[in-house]
Amino acid sequence: MVSADIRANTSLRIALRMTDAAESADVIDAPDAAYLSRAVPGRAYVRLGHASLVPFQAGRIGGRRPGAAAPDRPWVASAAWPSLGRPASRRPAARTAGEEITDLKLLVEQIRRAEAWQLRSPGIGSPLWALAGVGGDELTALGPDLSDGTPAFIVAGPARSGRSAVLASMTRSFLAGGAQVVLVTPRPSPLRALASSPGVTCSFEQSDIGKDELSAALTALTGPGAVVIDDADLLADCEAAGELSKIITRGGGCPLALVLAGDPDILASGIGGWLADARRARRGCLTAPRPCPKAT
Repeated sequence: MVSADIRANTSLRIALRMTDAAESADVIDAPDAAYLSRAVPGRAYVRLGHASLVPFQAGRIGGRRPGAAAPDRPWVASAAWPSLGRPASRRPAARTAGEEITDLKLLVEQIRRAEAWQLRSPGIGSPLWALAGVGGDELTALGPDLSDGTPAFIVAGPARSGRSAVLASMTRSFLAGGAQVVLVTPRPSPLRALASSPGVTCSFEQSDIGKDELSAALTALTGPGAVVIDDADLLADCEAAGELSKIITRGGGCPLALVLAGDPDILASGIGGWLADARRARRGCLTAPRPCPKAT
């Protein structure tokens, strides 16, 4: 029940469909919300001040996102009479809720990114500038311009630390700036949701990329471009390693960049190969930095 004090000090009151007129009147001083149709989810009334009652349609997310994995099927286990005294069969493990990329997650990500995008410094115009995060004494967008200096950037962090979210933000930045993108996702990744975005020219989902396959994808680029790799530690010894090294060692001024993410312990190991070349760029971010051990 909305008390008189709350009603007197609240200038904005919203009511979705109510079960009866009394509940509607309690919230918005009118029975109208009780007559909203069940067939129009998200329809509501808003009371602005004391006089204005305005109907509106709220956004509603429902159903499965196109391309999302199908839900788990019903599970049935037979129980024959001789087996009734034995332990019951266990249902196979289901996917955890955290693994599913829902429309709501994508919507929240888009809103957060739109807010961060507005914090860019004036004058940023390079198609290979990418938003990696926000920070500073005066909140501002932070990210590398990979058209300047060694064109490689590493996002290192353990699983579920946000490293794929950083890659997704940087990928959208490249696309917004007019660059083309080649995606590489050897494991399931939020980046796969961007594979059909305008500007993504190629998407590899296998754990080994052939030299000719990557070379053909890079040759097809018609302007500034970036190769974005999630779980790069799985591709340390891939056939296309030489092509990846070439992107890094061409040096600044080249309209082609490499952004990769993976486990920090694996990315930091080894003294040769394309991952070592990427480390030498000394450009990147940690999504879950560990404290340094105290001296003894």
